[in-house]
Amino acid sequence: MARMGGAGRRGSGGRGAPHSTGMAWTVIVIGLLPLGFGLWGLKLGLETLRWPRVEAEIVDERLILRDDTPSRGGVRVGHVQVRERTEFAAFAVIFRYTVAGETRLAAGVERGDLGLQNSAKSRELHDAHPVGSRAMVVVDPADPADAYLLAGPSSAAKMLTGVGAALVLIGLWMRSLMRRGIGSGAPVRHDGV
Repeated sequence: MARMGGAGRRGSGGRGAPHSTGMAWTVIVIGLLPLGFGLWGLKLGLETLRWPRVEAEIVDERLILRDDTPSRGGVRVGHVQVRERTEFAAFAVIFRYTVAGETRLAAGVERGDLGLQNSAKSRELHDAHPVGSRAMVVVDPADPADAYLLAGPSSAAKMLTGVGAALVLIGLWMRSLMRRGIGSGAPVRHDGV
C-alpha cells in the first residue's frame, strides 16, 4: 500500500505528466536570431584587431539625422501638453589612405555593424573626425580596399549579442520552470494537501 502511494506521488510530481514548454521555446528561437547575427558581427569585428593600421585623412563626413517624433500630440500632464522628440543619428565618413604606394578611398565605420549604428556614438564620431583631420584606420591585409575607421567589434554586434543571449537565457529559465509545472497554467499539486 505504501508503495502505491509513493508511485502515485512520483506520477503527480515534477516528473509526471510533461508540461508544455512551447512558449519557452518560442522565446529561445526569437533570441537565437539576434544572437546569431550578433556573434557573426562580433567575429567580423574581432578580425580587425589583427589588421595593420595606417594613417588616413578624413575627406568627407556627415551626421545623418532622422526625426522619428510621433505625429500624435504628445502626452498631457495636468494642463501642460508635453511633446516627445525622438531623433536618431548615423555617421557617414569617407577617408583617404595609402597602402603599398597606392592611394585609396574607403567609407567603412565599423566592420560587422550589420547596417546599424549607435546614435550617441555617431554623434561622438562626428565631433571627433572633422573634414581634414587625420585618424588611424584598420586595413584588411588580404584586400587593401577594405578599411574601417574603428577597429574591434561594432556596438551593434555587441548589442544584438547581449539581447539575444538574454532572451535565450530567459527562455531556458522559463522552460525549466514550466517543466516543473510552474507558470504552465496547470495547477501545482502539493503532497499531503
